[in-house]
Amino acid sequence: MYSLEICDCSFYRSPNKVGLPTTLKSLSISDCTKLDLLLPELFRCHHPVLENLSINGGTCDSLSLSFSILDIFPRLTYFKMDGLKGLEELCISISEGDPTSLRQLKIDGCPNLVYIQLPALDLMCHEICNCSNLKLLAHTHSSLQKLCLEYCPELLLHREGLPSNLRKLEIRGCNQLTSQMDLDLQRLTSLTHFTINGGCEGVELFPKECLLPSSLTHLSIWGLPNLKSLDNKGLQQLTSLRELWIENCPELQFSTGSVLQRLISLKKLEIWSCRRLQSLTEAGLHHLTTLETLTLSDCPKLQYLTKERLPGSLSHLDVYDCPPLEQRLQFEKGQEWRYISHIPKIEINWVLF
Repeated sequence: MYSLEICDCSFYRSPNKVGLPTTLKSLSISDCTKLDLLLPELFRCHHPVLENLSINGGTCDSLSLSFSILDIFPRLTYFKMDGLKGLEELCISISEGDPTSLRQLKIDGCPNLVYIQLPALDLMCHEICNCSNLKLLAHTHSSLQKLCLEYCPELLLHREGLPSNLRKLEIRGCNQLTSQMDLDLQRLTSLTHFTINGGCEGVELFPKECLLPSSLTHLSIWGLPNLKSLDNKGLQQLTSLRELWIENCPELQFSTGSVLQRLISLKKLEIWSCRRLQSLTEAGLHHLTTLETLTLSDCPKLQYLTKERLPGSLSHLDVYDCPPLEQRLQFEKGQEWRYISHIPKIEINWVLF
């Protein structure tokens, strides 16, 4: 037997031993009750070839799980816990440097989970989402490459902060966590991708000076409800940044001089759903001599793009649902047409020019 699914079962006593086939490679446990009687036994037994383990839904009573990957699941590559009620603590251990096959860990929608300890692992992605009571995330020294933290409003990091070798970081809707970001991000010298989405209600200026490492190549800023401006000092060190995406920041304005001009490697700029944005003339777009793609969408008050010819490197200009600006960019008629006419591909509301 290579695959086993256990669904809609209730456990009323603890089995002495979980006797699963030694050839089992995939195990799924879904919508079972009293899992506090099953899971501790499952996580004490040796499963020599198990590669995929999923626990979906179900309930348990005040359960804490602690296990060593190599001792229990030496070949595990994917581990998911989704919607397990009653799980309060999860501790996964492994000695630093020990080989392991685990590459992805996903924990989603565990409403009673308060504490997670992550192992020292190489080449791995952690996703932790929708754990409304999760308060503390701890990790041992690791070479974790990607970490996604989503909608965990009470979450804080342990004193070690984020793994120092992190390459991709996504933070969405983690209200407490965003208040301590500046303690950690600057030292992440391998970080290339950073996404922040929501959870920063007090932030009017972003990013702060020395907040982000110069290694960053992709930056996404989403859903910051009170963001009024990008910080020139915070951006000027991002000399490796190639893509900048800004979306759903309703208060954003580019009112200070040439705030983007220090982004000397920028190739792609997208601005979406910034509904009070009126002008980009002070953004310094004409200084972006490496820019290849510019997309502006759903900015209904945006009226002014530039006062100077956009850079010759620009090959794509896409404008959607920005009525005042669309008038100024009209083919051969608009006041700003002369600043964009050299661009090979211009698309305005899905019409090519």
